[in-house]
Amino acid sequence: MHPRGGFGIVFNFGDPVYLDGRIIKEPIFLDSANTLSRKMGFFGQIDLIGIRFQEGGAYPFLGVPLHELRNEFTLL
Repeated sequence: MHPRGGFGIVFNFGDPVYLDGRIIKEPIFLDSANTLSRKMGFFGQIDLIGIRFQEGGAYPFLGVPLHELRNEFTLL
């Protein structure tokens, strides 16, 4: 996944995925605006969907400026 300045939320209904070599078992995770490319890997049953907000589009949901979350990864 290459940096584009937006903010994303991913809903995973299948098997766990890998993000930058780390296994993610949680069904929902947030991916903030990144300055570096990230690597996502899949195995088993793949059933996920993501929403990518444009720059500034996540503020109404998060209430914090996106630059404060730069390169953060949050599990819900």
